[in-house]
Amino acid sequence: MEDQQPPSPAGTPTSEHSEITVVPVAEEPNKRPSPAGMPADEPPEITIVPPAEEPTPPLDSDSIIPKPAAPATPFARARHFCTSRRGLIGCGIITLILLVILVPIFLVYLVPRIAQHNLDASTLSLDNVTIKNATADGFEIAALGHVDDAGRVSATVHADGPVKMSWISPPSSSTQSQREVEIGMMEGMPDINVDGLHGRGDVRIDDGVVRLVDKAGMTEFVRFAVGAEKIVWRLVGKVTVKVFGMSLQGLKLDKQIVMNGMGGLRNITITNFDLPADSPAGGIQIATSTTIRNPSPLSVPLGN
Repeated sequence: MEDQQPPSPAGTPTSEHSEITVVPVAEEPNKRPSPAGMPADEPPEITIVPPAEEPTPPLDSDSIIPKPAAPATPFARARHFCTSRRGLIGCGIITLILLVILVPIFLVYLVPRIAQHNLDASTLSLDNVTIKNATADGFEIAALGHVDDAGRVSATVHADGPVKMSWISPPSSSTQSQREVEIGMMEGMPDINVDGLHGRGDVRIDDGVVRLVDKAGMTEFVRFAVGAEKIVWRLVGKVTVKVFGMSLQGLKLDKQIVMNGMGGLRNITITNFDLPADSPAGGIQIATSTTIRNPSPLSVPLGN
């Protein structure tokens, strides 16, 4: 369609006609025409929000230059060394050297001290002690007893010589402190075998002989033992302990033995009393049988 232009005035040049082309817009196939007077359906607006972008940190020298790997720990280096063939040979040599150094130290230094500690911590008890055949120079002794708390290692204790025997006198009105009175030297101390499983060993003295050193001290001991509730003996000597196939010489035995005293022998029972006849010298003959109960494990001959 062409538009007509009005005539230009006289003397005025006319311009060329310009063409305007109207192109109809194609209707969408699925769009329905709206009724007259009703607005056409418009498609809903859809707003798409792009995801927020994280800010990019600024580059620095640490992010540009790679960090060196962390150095291996000493444990890791040692583990790597010991797992290699060279390392196994080196570890074997080091172990051998340590054994050569440590085993003699253990045997020479530690074992004697362990044995001495077990001797000191052990307890010696006597369940039955008999003094017999007493003379002016000494007496014989027989005893049964046991050792407890002697350690968890099987061992044999052997006396290297005579063992000094003494008794501990308690404080009295004249002495404010206890006294140690030596009796004599005991010979024939038997070996004591200690069971490592229970830390216990039996003591049996059959033919012990005590050589008196202080006769007055022995007399004082017998008098004290008859009337006392408790008596304490002390045995001191040098011993050899056989353990782990070794003989540890020069160890010290120092034990106190606590026993019940005779308590005055107050429990006396007369079992027989008889007046058989008159005495030729005058008077009456008396025959009696008496039982004396001794609460102490110590037996001492009192004479006829």
